[in-house]
Amino acid sequence: MLIESFSNYWNDFLYNNDPVERPEILKKRIGVSQCVKIAMIVLVCTLKELARQCRKSEGLKFMELLSIVQRESSKRNFNPRLILESITKSFNPIDILYSCVALSWYITITSCLRTPLLLVRELQALKSRHKHYYPDTLTYMLFCYLPLTFQAIREVMSISWIAVTAPKIIVEELFLKHPQSNKLQTISPCGRKVVAWSEEVDVELVRKIANVTGATETEVLLAATVDTLKEYFRHSAVNVPDDVLATVKFVSQRAVFLRNHEARGILCLALPTRTPLFHDDLVEILQEARSRQSAIYAITAAETSCGLISSCVPAIVLKLLLNQLSRRYSLCLTHVDGDLPVEGVDGAIYWRPPQGNCSIYIYH
Repeated sequence: MLIESFSNYWNDFLYNNDPVERPEILKKRIGVSQCVKIAMIVLVCTLKELARQCRKSEGLKFMELLSIVQRESSKRNFNPRLILESITKSFNPIDILYSCVALSWYITITSCLRTPLLLVRELQALKSRHKHYYPDTLTYMLFCYLPLTFQAIREVMSISWIAVTAPKIIVEELFLKHPQSNKLQTISPCGRKVVAWSEEVDVELVRKIANVTGATETEVLLAATVDTLKEYFRHSAVNVPDDVLATVKFVSQRAVFLRNHEARGILCLALPTRTPLFHDDLVEILQEARSRQSAIYAITAAETSCGLISSCVPAIVLKLLLNQLSRRYSLCLTHVDGDLPVEGVDGAIYWRPPQGNCSIYIYH
């Protein structure tokens, strides 16, 4: 709505002030205000042409830029002579006196005739529940754009706060919290990888458990995963740690079968294994991760969609960082969700090759 409204205002501005649309504007001497309007139109048209040229070619030379500016200016006869004439006209004493008289007359007429009508319209808009019936009132403008402005300011402040606190939170979440050793990696990560899968999980059963317990389907799957890991530790003759550090990623079926999908980021979780209140602790852990790891999620989503990190960080540094993080977060959980029917496909297994020192990849 805001873009459409701005486009309408701009088109109206062009119609009233562009010499290309109204050649009669330059048939008489113009003032500084009209000259500034023409200069603004020239600037915007030049920027639009520059953007169009940049999309067509790899780059833009300086001489091409000058030619575009000259072409847009000549269309509207915008030159130094026009600027000097507008300044001369605006500072002419007779014109200044005429402008003062015209302004006084306008204020008088507006105060006596137009202001009461405007007040009536404003009162009608205030009393009405349908503000859009009065689009030419100040009440309508405030009703539409004031909440939007507050929300935009709030969003900008929130994003700015995330950007300012991101380095500290990233270091704390990735390196400082839960400094226990890696219990999953019992042998060297070198060598072959083993891929295995279990029987298909009954989604309806998971939904029934979620409805009975009041938990979400993701929480049920995480609880089953933690119990599985505890059994793995027991069979491996390894002491069960208090927490299992894991990276968690959500993948929609649309992302598997279709292109141009929405990129998803990664969250880092410490899954509790020794707590009688597992569900409550898990909910608290998920809520804390959502509130604190916005920057981590956004950065990993940007890396997934356009390779933001790999394009900015040297490959050797990126490899060392990946090895260190994957040694610490040695469990990777991926949840594939959604019901996207694909012609000719009855079932599919989503698997992504391991990276770094990750020991176990689990896909739901």
